[in-house]
Amino acid sequence: NRNYLQEYEEFINLDDYIIAAIDIDNFKLVNDNYGHNIGDKILKQVAVIILKSTRKKDDIVIRYGGEEFLIFAKVKRNDNLIALNVIERIFTNIQKEKFPISNKSNLDITVSIGVNLQPAKSKNFEEAFKLADKALYLAKDKGRNNIQIYNENSQVHDDNKLSINEIKEALDEKRVFCFYQKVVDTYTKEEIFSEALLRIRKKDNSIAEPIDIISSIKGTFILRNISKRVLKICFERLRKNKTMFLNVNLNSQDIKNDSIIKLLEKNAFLDKDISNRLGLEIILNEKIVKDNKVKENLLKLKELGYKIYIDNFGVGYSNLHYLCSIKVDYIKIDGDIIKSILEDKIAYLFVKNIINFAKEADIKVIAKHVFSNELYEKLKILNVDYCQGFLFDKPKSFDD
Repeated sequence: NRNYLQEYEEFINLDDYIIAAIDIDNFKLVNDNYGHNIGDKILKQVAVIILKSTRKKDDIVIRYGGEEFLIFAKVKRNDNLIALNVIERIFTNIQKEKFPISNKSNLDITVSIGVNLQPAKSKNFEEAFKLADKALYLAKDKGRNNIQIYNENSQVHDDNKLSINEIKEALDEKRVFCFYQKVVDTYTKEEIFSEALLRIRKKDNSIAEPIDIISSIKGTFILRNISKRVLKICFERLRKNKTMFLNVNLNSQDIKNDSIIKLLEKNAFLDKDISNRLGLEIILNEKIVKDNKVKENLLKLKELGYKIYIDNFGVGYSNLHYLCSIKVDYIKIDGDIIKSILEDKIAYLFVKNIINFAKEADIKVIAKHVFSNELYEKLKILNVDYCQGFLFDKPKSFDD
């Protein structure tokens, strides 16, 4: 465990090992959905697999945190490929295993792994571990269930990213707030609503954006608390300004979370006008589409007056049938696709077809990342309903 590591780390020759940080994917959800007894059994089963996959006399296995393990895999004859094979064997063996949660049901468990192939280049173990941990963050950023190797020549980790503890502190110290960006009518350029965008004021007074925040807290209760805080900020704004319309971004876990749904229900019951002025933006993925609870909650929120927006439409998972089944009000076409329509004929036709489909389905279309007059004129020809981007407005504080 970590105490063992603290006692012996100075005797571990970093020239002899590669270091891998291993984290069980979405382990909190296992505890939440099936209970801590099942979670403990899975944790023990993963530990057994790791021990069986490593070399008893060569490798060191540490339980570093709740669901995080640290592996020192021995390098032979300056060849780290053999050691890396150990890490890949752990990864594959966990994927193959069935994890029983009852007599009839099993769970598939995956892990994310970050590897530092050259820990000896660091001045001490702590610095070497940080590099493996940075690669682990990248593995999580890439959707989990993968291995990433630290490369000092690549942007493995953005130094601006906040840690979980920094985000917790920001919540406790009320340094979580929102910037706002207008969405305008394509033809009149009049503001239709503003999108509330998460920001954290760091201790040095600089401002962190979602890209610096979300990846550190995916799958944790902190992400839920961030969403609740942003929702409360929006509700306060809407109460103070009776003519304001706002949008807020929710992730797939928010739509399943009972406390988030209750917060939205409570505010709708207190003031129906507020739910009519708050739009909920989500990004579609295959899990959302196949999850009946998400669909039920979205339909329930629509009945309460909330408008449903599908964000980043056109990239990743786009299911046209699902848009109709949950009675989506708006789709926001991904900004990278919008930017491509000036030079890419396929992108242009793709956007044109989305708009035609949306009009037939009575869904409004918003074009994101509109940055130039040339692009704006093209979107007018395509008959896009609304636009959002730096051409019209940059994200800024409410006072600004």
